[in-house]
Amino acid sequence: LVIASDLLKKNLRLYLNEFRLMSDSLDILDAKIINFRIKYRVLIDPSYNKSGVLQKINSSISKSMKLSNFQIGQPIIKDDIRNSIINQEGVISLVTLIFETVQGNNSGKFAGRNYSTNQHDFSSTELNGVYVPPIGGLFELKYPSADILGASV
Repeated sequence: LVIASDLLKKNLRLYLNEFRLMSDSLDILDAKIINFRIKYRVLIDPSYNKSGVLQKINSSISKSMKLSNFQIGQPIIKDDIRNSIINQEGVISLVTLIFETVQGNNSGKFAGRNYSTNQHDFSSTELNGVYVPPIGGLFELKYPSADILGASV
């Protein structure tokens, strides 16, 4: 996701203006994008290939966190991710599961990748295992291969 240019918003406003009623008004605003990463540690059955199990977990999390599954204002339910991990074959238990913001610098860069510059404190916005975005905000797991960090103990 990227912030829309002013020219795009102006063109969109002109286009939509022809379809609105006289009493309607339009405000075209950018959503506040919150880029995040997921860190987890699991206990894996010794008879399973640890790296293979971790790859399957990462793939499962990546599928459930696709941007197409999210809307503006939609929360992240921690138990959905927990279930994706625990229900993977070879996993004995989930040791830790952490959500944290990945924030770019002033130019939006972090570790050579482009991220949003918006900050979000996951620990203060968690309510009963549900992470709520700021008003008008949207969670994005931008680079699943780099932002899902798993380890076995």
